[in-house]
Amino acid sequence: EKVKEKMKYTTPITKTKLRSEHFSKEKVRKFVSENNISDLLSLAEEDSRVMNELQRMLYTPDAHERWMIIDLLGEVSKRVAEKRPDLISKLINNLLQNAAYPGASAWGALEAIGTIISTNTGLFGEFTRPLLSFVAQENLQREVTWAIGKIASTDPHLARLAFRGLSTFLENPDPVLRGYAAWALGNIGFNDVIDALKKLGSDENKLMIWRDGDLQEVTVGQLAQEAIRKIKR
Repeated sequence: EKVKEKMKYTTPITKTKLRSEHFSKEKVRKFVSENNISDLLSLAEEDSRVMNELQRMLYTPDAHERWMIIDLLGEVSKRVAEKRPDLISKLINNLLQNAAYPGASAWGALEAIGTIISTNTGLFGEFTRPLLSFVAQENLQREVTWAIGKIASTDPHLARLAFRGLSTFLENPDPVLRGYAAWALGNIGFNDVIDALKKLGSDENKLMIWRDGDLQEVTVGQLAQEAIRKIKR
């Protein structure tokens, strides 16, 4: 609804696809491989196929590369949304459908949604509710927990409805899920979870988490302690 409202004041009012003679899949991949963010963003403003190509690139088996693409989708979406938020709404819907359909690969889809929402919660915050529905899907709990944590890092209020679900993950046998939940709950910031986080303070199980543009190796205990400090600020 907020996207529709903004589109009323977009001049000229148009819903046509963005197309540029300068676009090519090879050029998008070249900009990504060279970390040429400036030219990538400029091309994305001219041609919406840049977002489609980045979405396809999520299917890489290289975890580090996939996380980089997730970050790039966030940056591209933030820029394109300034003039064409409808295109970003469509992208988020496509990513939700990719994750929802049995048999479809959800690689990076939920994490990308969380990243895109976090770049402009005012416009895309309404997509948080359908994202939260994935908390009930056991095979996607890691992904949606990270996505919720990402949203909470910029707008804790939006992620508050996930609090109870994420709190139960602190006792999950999967250390990655425990760690992600601790990180996300720290970003949400409710005091109620501090005692549960303290119990994880000595958890030495290791995991990888994408933060600050890099995959970082941490322990569950480190994330729990960081979360406690964040909540107590």
